[in-house]
Amino acid sequence: MKILLIAEDDQLKKTISNHFKPKGYSIIHYKNPLKGMSNFEEIEPEFVIFNSTDYPRHWKIANYFLKQDIPHINPVFILLVNKNFPMEEVCKGVYVGVDAIISDEYESEDYLKRLDDLFARFYSSQTSITTPLLLETPENRIDFMFMNPENFELATGKLSELSLSGAGFKPDKPKSVFPLTKGTILEGCSLRTDDGIITIKAEIVNNSGIMDLSFISFSENGEDLLKNYIFSKE
Repeated sequence: MKILLIAEDDQLKKTISNHFKPKGYSIIHYKNPLKGMSNFEEIEPEFVIFNSTDYPRHWKIANYFLKQDIPHINPVFILLVNKNFPMEEVCKGVYVGVDAIISDEYESEDYLKRLDDLFARFYSSQTSITTPLLLETPENRIDFMFMNPENFELATGKLSELSLSGAGFKPDKPKSVFPLTKGTILEGCSLRTDDGIITIKAEIVNNSGIMDLSFISFSENGEDLLKNYIFSKE
C-alpha cells in the first residue's frame, strides 16, 4: 500500500518511512501540495497524510480532490494539526469528510502507534469483519443517537458504516461529542431500522470527529433485528 505525505518536514518523512517501509508500505513525499494533489490519480495512494500547519489553505481542497479522483481506492485522508488548530476547523474537517484528525507532534512516544491504529482501523481490521458493512448513501440515511454521558445532551447523527460488531458514527454537531474519549461507554444508543428501533450499549474505540464504535450488547432481539437489517441491504 502507498502513503502519500504532504508536509514540509523531512524528519517527519524519515520517521514515517523508517516505521512503515519495513511493514511493506511505499512512502511518497511532496513538499508542494499542488504537485501532490495533481498526482493523486497517478499514484493512487491508500493513505494521504496532510500537514495543515504547513499548508493551512490547501487541506480542504486536497481532501476533496482525493475523494473525487480515486473513489475506487476508497482513500483515507489523515489531517495533521497543531494545538492551535481551531475547533471550528475541526468541525469543518468532519463535515467535508476528513477521515481522521491527529496531532502533528510526531516526536511523542505514542505517535506511530496512533498511526498504526488508524491504518488498522481503516484496512486491516476490515478484512476480519464477517458481516457486511453498510456504507452511507444520500438515499439511505442510517439514524443513530445517544445521550452524551458528560453533559447529558442528546447526540444525533448518521452511520457511515455498520456491522454486527460496530459502526462508524458521523455526528450532526461534531463539537458536541468531540471531547468524548476512547473507552467511554455509551448506554442506551438508539439505531432506527426498517423494523423498529434497536437499543445498543457501545464503547468508543476512536474519536477523531467521526466516532468508531464497538457494540457491547443489544436490547431483546436487537442483534437479530440488526442482522436482518444488514442483510436486507446487501
